[in-house]
Amino acid sequence: MKGLLDRKEVDRVLGELRNMKVKPDKIVVGGPGNSLFRHGEKDNRGFCPERTVRVEKDREGEVKRLKVGFHMTEPTKLTMGERRQVVDRTVELVVGVQKEFPFAEVWYLTMFPRHVVRCCGKDSHMSEDDCWAMSGFRKGVDADVVEELEEKAVGIRTMEWWETMGWEEEGSLLEVRKRGVVGEDGVHLTEKANNFAAVNLCHRLAEMALLEERGDGGSGSSVAGAANKRLRRK
Repeated sequence: MKGLLDRKEVDRVLGELRNMKVKPDKIVVGGPGNSLFRHGEKDNRGFCPERTVRVEKDREGEVKRLKVGFHMTEPTKLTMGERRQVVDRTVELVVGVQKEFPFAEVWYLTMFPRHVVRCCGKDSHMSEDDCWAMSGFRKGVDADVVEELEEKAVGIRTMEWWETMGWEEEGSLLEVRKRGVVGEDGVHLTEKANNFAAVNLCHRLAEMALLEERGDGGSGSSVAGAANKRLRRK
């Protein structure tokens, strides 16, 4: 999903899925992380990333590395009406996926955190207060989406992002910072966190399939829990 999740974007995503030549067994839909804050300046203000690239060179002038970052200029939360629309469109998308693939197992994965620290020191860019506002707003939108899915949809499952990290709860923004989930660019997960999430996501899906085969209905020993312990020891 790109930018603001509006009806046009929902139709685009569902259209791409409709044209797939394969029929997936499992589908995981991630939350609308790009849709929560409007930012940027003048004509560039909106929901697109403010991407910066810094080139670092050695004494001989050879490029050592490129450092990518995503900034936010004067970030502003959505209005209550806009927030409601994002929640509605997210639910519409997840339910639409289920209708397109009625025999697939559909999951909603809540939004991973981003911009947990300031992007830079410029006054016009995000502040420390913005970091906390983004964290709280993300949690609130996800809570609304999950509640709506529980009320309006049957068979759609939810997985919290922090479950893929092997955590018992998300904790505060300070805890997320301490555990080093978000990378230097401010948006994407660190390589370690990304790999960890991918492995645990696969284990969680495998666990659910195994429990259903046994007829446990979600109870019993946890394959994913055992995997989490092994990964934490590593």
